[in-house]
Amino acid sequence: MLERLKIRVYDILVETDDGELIDRVVAVILMLLILVNTAAVVLETVDDLNARFGSIFYAIEIVSITIFSIEYFCDCGLRRSTRATRSRFGAEFATLSP
Repeated sequence: MLERLKIRVYDILVETDDGELIDRVVAVILMLLILVNTAAVVLETVDDLNARFGSIFYAIEIVSITIFSIEYFCDCGLRRSTRATRSRFGAEFATLSP
């Protein structure tokens, strides 16, 4: 059962070209979260808005960092369990290192 869950999460997060609705929904949610987070960071620099909505901006940052961290660690864990991806990243890191 855990293996099926790993495959499904991998399919949603990494293999997004198969046209499934859930793939597109997750991609759109992540893009919207990036836009909302960017807008919050920019609006936070305006003193009047920060004084009025500072706690909301902070909450947006915490929620988005949490979601991005979960997505990142799921992606890293799934890629690590895939041999072909691991060797591809090994080759990329080898070319980037001095």
